[in-house]
Amino acid sequence: VFSLVAICLVAYDYWQTRDSFPPGATIAGVGVSFLSPEEAIYKLKQYPLTQLYSSLVTLEADSQSYDFAPNQLGISILYVETVEQFYSQCHQGNYFQQLWARLNDKKLAAPLSLVVDEAILRPVLQGLAEAVKLDSKNATISYEEKTGGYNIKGENLGRQLNVNRSIVRIKLRLSNGDNN
Repeated sequence: VFSLVAICLVAYDYWQTRDSFPPGATIAGVGVSFLSPEEAIYKLKQYPLTQLYSSLVTLEADSQSYDFAPNQLGISILYVETVEQFYSQCHQGNYFQQLWARLNDKKLAAPLSLVVDEAILRPVLQGLAEAVKLDSKNATISYEEKTGGYNIKGENLGRQLNVNRSIVRIKLRLSNGDNN
């Protein structure tokens, strides 16, 4: 009797998950269990980017932090790629390998695949570059007649934000799943 019940449960699980995500599957914290890939895409699109990814993205320049909403930087979600990659991951190997992994409490969670629109990001970074830019100045030496001493002011080498390098770094961090 136990064997028959176990076989029925395995068969039921197989039929429920063969074309859908298995129990406990999440993408960016959103449950997609028993959903087809198309249903998972639809469900993810119901959430705003700020809820799935981050409400603010912080860029640091010159030891200062600048906060932006993700859409202000041109960040968006690649829904189809996110879901297809996770679906493939959930259905790797044969069914019994997948079932064994789930029974051994293997977490089925996926991050988002993100992309940044350079046409939106570049002007933001250019504005930030102007905000942190300092012209370089040479050191100056001045003679203080009252004290008979010299006053030396240090050199300021200036600062510039490399916009192109920043775009490459942001894209790399997003492609690596780095949400910071």
